[in-house]
Amino acid sequence: MTQEVEKPESTVQSHLFTAREAAAFLRISERTLWKLTKEGRIKATRINRRVLYSFACLELFVDANTISADMDDEE
Repeated sequence: MTQEVEKPESTVQSHLFTAREAAAFLRISERTLWKLTKEGRIKATRINRRVLYSFACLELFVDANTISADMDDEE
């Protein structure tokens, strides 16, 4: 009797991004991405020598750094 292995979802939410892909997704440089990762502001996953970023962690970073549209102008 063989047991079927569940296939991962092929959606963006289940995708692990490389540093290049994550930086492009956030529209920042790879250098800035590495800096934010080192500071602990963006979480990454290390698999062997590869550092990968989940969509969920990138989304959390974006949500945490989203400014309110009703902020007073500082002029």
